[in-house]
Amino acid sequence: MSLKSRGKPARHASKNATDAVLYRAQDALHRIQEKRGRRILALIDNRFIDRTVSYEVTALLRRMGDVEGLDVVLDSGGGDLDAAYKTLKIIRSYAKDTTIIVPFYAKSAATLIALGGDHLILCKGGELGPIDPQVQDISTGVFVPANSIKETVDFLEGLSDQVVKVSLTDKIPTLMVGAYKAAAKASKQYLEEVIADRNIVRKKALIDIFTEKFFSHGYPMDAALLTKNNIELSKIDEDEESMIYELLDQYIEARVADRSGEVHEASTIIHSDVGHTVIRDGGPVRTIYNKNRAGRRNTSS
Repeated sequence: MSLKSRGKPARHASKNATDAVLYRAQDALHRIQEKRGRRILALIDNRFIDRTVSYEVTALLRRMGDVEGLDVVLDSGGGDLDAAYKTLKIIRSYAKDTTIIVPFYAKSAATLIALGGDHLILCKGGELGPIDPQVQDISTGVFVPANSIKETVDFLEGLSDQVVKVSLTDKIPTLMVGAYKAAAKASKQYLEEVIADRNIVRKKALIDIFTEKFFSHGYPMDAALLTKNNIELSKIDEDEESMIYELLDQYIEARVADRSGEVHEASTIIHSDVGHTVIRDGGPVRTIYNKNRAGRRNTSS
């Protein structure tokens, strides 16, 4: 049963193809639930974590209801820190125990979500990344890493030629510098709150690692690096990991199906055993599974 449909016939064709793949993904999702004895919420983001993502996560969790244990399969390049933190708080409000499973990557704002669960699992290809917020250039509208603005400011402060220094400084909007400082403080504040109740030694050093140490926005922070820095990782057996990757394969296939007829380069899939939401440029489209098509239902809650 579709709660919302919109757009041209090509969009409907795309939606139907995506739905077909995600119905097949139900089997993989249910097999994992049955093996681990926990419910699953998948957040597969090829777009941008924003308020829409937070709301649609809430919509599915409301239908799932409160759960004892929840596995969140997370694959995302990041997005808005405020929305990511809100999404994390919503997830934790519905589950007594949360495990974040990262099969491939959870970068930037998605790293905040990954660190905020009760447990964190990185599959063999899984990695986190620096929490390096992006700041919008007010003249071009392009988002740039906040740390790049910091590097520019540091470079200018180190110049000895005052004429050149003044000339270059005039080219950097004052608001951009202010935005960089606010974004840097926000990323540290959110991370402090997320790890406040975690049994982590040298928390300040850990915060610096995620917010200042690495210059590349996409630096791969894998299991070895995290363990070295005293972040405890939970284990997953080979069968479970293989099933997680099979599920991720279905979501990748759904993205390809989503582009049939019309090009949707960016889309987000939010999926559970009660339904799924696909968010595209045109907005979210929800599909709720009816009992005849829902397949096996995990009864643990």
